[in-house]
Amino acid sequence: MTEDDVQLMIKCSIKRNLQITTSQWIFILRLALQQRLATKDRLIRWGIDVDQTRLLCNKENETMQHIFFKCEITGKVWNGLLRLQGIQRSHKNWQDEITWMEKMAKGKSARAAICRITLAVAIYHCWQERNFVTFQKKRRTTTALTKVIIQEVHVRAARFPYLDKVITTLNWYSETS
Repeated sequence: MTEDDVQLMIKCSIKRNLQITTSQWIFILRLALQQRLATKDRLIRWGIDVDQTRLLCNKENETMQHIFFKCEITGKVWNGLLRLQGIQRSHKNWQDEITWMEKMAKGKSARAAICRITLAVAIYHCWQERNFVTFQKKRRTTTALTKVIIQEVHVRAARFPYLDKVITTLNWYSETS
């Protein structure tokens, strides 16, 4: 095997893994937008007996509104991601955030694409964090969660030169170190 063969295998492997991951982001994002994620409040409405206490912050019942981004943990992650993109605003309730994001992510500009990617990755990882805490009793810090999201946004953006140019100008790591 030559060095070129090895590099080709690496590229194919990364591309395939990224496609799988991107599909997962989009799937979870669509479920969230349709309010179809199996949150504890929905499970109770279906007649399943579960403890409705929110495990990420232990302050409120688990609902879509709370998970995205009313919870102090996911709210802190979301505010940090917005700030790192140069967007100064505090998070609102779920529907207001989605309405606002639809306007921000509209169009073909690099910033709009980065907003779309960031939303999908953030929703996916916040839901995944909820599942880690619920089922595996594992917890990451908000800084660690934010860094994972930023890394995935960077990896995705690096595949497209027009996105890579913009993402290198953003101040992604200054406040998460």
